[in-house]
Amino acid sequence: MALEDTAQRLINAKGRPVTLRRPSLTPADPAAPWDNAGSFSDSTVTIVFTKGSSPQLGTTNAQLESFVVLIAGLDVPELTTADRIIDGTEEYRVTAAERVQPGATLYIWKATIAK
Repeated sequence: MALEDTAQRLINAKGRPVTLRRPSLTPADPAAPWDNAGSFSDSTVTIVFTKGSSPQLGTTNAQLESFVVLIAGLDVPELTTADRIIDGTEEYRVTAAERVQPGATLYIWKATIAK
């Protein structure tokens, strides 16, 4: 448990609070479960931005801002590409999520987020 506590303590000390926005798993209209717009749950988590923007080429050759972030495993037991990170007025989508889990305990999520 010492590594998990250390990861949590360092992320809390070096990070900043943001909103983790999750789409609801229950459809607003059971007759049209594919149309689930507007149904979300929000929670506050602390993240650490680990490196600045890195360019990614899209279909229009525009550069997208992306960041690698760390999130404590105690704060977020599961992270998916459906999740969003809200930092002030900026909204980012999770484009990749990797567990840092050297054993049975999830310590940190290493995630890439982009606008």
